Amino acid sequence: MQFNGLATPRRLTALGATPSTVLHRDYLTIAQEASSMKNKPRIHITVKTVRAMRPSPPNKKLFDSDDEVRGFGAYRTSGGDVVFVDQYRLPHQPARRAKIGEFGELTPTQARDIARRWAVERRGGVAPVEKRKEEARERRAERDLRFATYVDAYLRRRIVEERPVNAQHSRILVNDVAGLMPNVRIDRLTNDDIDRWQEELQKRSKSARIYGLVYLKVILNDAKARGIIASSPADAYKVPVRVERERVLSLEELTHRLLGVMAASLAGEEAGPSVATKLAGLIGR
Repeated sequence: MQFNGLATPRRLTALGATPSTVLHRDYLTIAQEASSMKNKPRIHITVKTVRAMRPSPPNKKLFDSDDEVRGFGAYRTSGGDVVFVDQYRLPHQPARRAKIGEFGELTPTQARDIARRWAVERRGGVAPVEKRKEEARERRAERDLRFATYVDAYLRRRIVEERPVNAQHSRILVNDVAGLMPNVRIDRLTNDDIDRWQEELQKRSKSARIYGLVYLKVILNDAKARGIIASSPADAYKVPVRVERERVLSLEELTHRLLGVMAASLAGEEAGPSVATKLAGLIGR
């Protein structure tokens, strides 16, 4: 992995250099290359001058600086690709270099316009490279942190981990959590979002509302464990210890379920307390 054409701190650390030494070497290299750029006459970077650039030797970059926009330059790699760069220095910080793009993706004029815009942003107190990184993070979050996307990824991750979520619980997650709040972002969930969602589930049944809250918390706790969020408004919502039965089973339903419990017991299920517990649950005791 490369950073601005240089070995990354992680890679150099593996070779025995400390992070502080690595950082110093990176910035020193940039400064040395910047010095060599100053000693070369500036050119107007055009399609013609770009095509005439000589390939850089391995582990070195032969830069050409533009005569119109300060800090804008280009070099040809040893492999033959031409890379446009913007070299700059923020107040009280070492020199930095940011890749703008490659010839073929951008024309020299387009690359120069980007370098000019970045220079204007820096004068306004905005670091363009850091801004781009933040924008990229936001795009990933906008895609990955919506409940519809996150729940799907969570279920697939549980399968990979050989801990699949059973069908009933998957339905609650897909239909009641992701299905009713598909575009709400996990990191932007509000009390109003939760209240509206709970009202929708309550229209179906009390148990749907309660179990929905249980599995909403499952997803949010997963996001906490992965360092995506530190807390959530849902933390203040308490799940009842027991879900009360909302209706009495009919005689036919009760008979059917009793026969099911008895059949399971006769098939070898442990008798005694387990069967008694199931029977008590069915009759509401």
